[in-house]
Amino acid sequence: MRRGEILFQIQDIFSEVLNDPEIRITENTTMKDVEDWDSESHTPLMDAIGEHFNIKFSSEEIALSKNIEEMIDIIYEKLL
Repeated sequence: MRRGEILFQIQDIFSEVLNDPEIRITENTTMKDVEDWDSESHTPLMDAIGEHFNIKFSSEEIALSKNIEEMIDIIYEKLL
């Protein structure tokens, strides 16, 4: 799977979990860029992403996933 495909799928998950159909993310997006992406919504987002891709994140990986580029890196490595 390509990084762009992962990004596209993550955007759908963000839209659903954060209940925001207008949300747009890029690899440069960070938690600071998305109003509803905070410490409270981070775990449900990571859970939904893990479920979608059928992968498990460690606590360290969840902590590192504060921006989309890092998140895609982790997912990409797990899907190899």
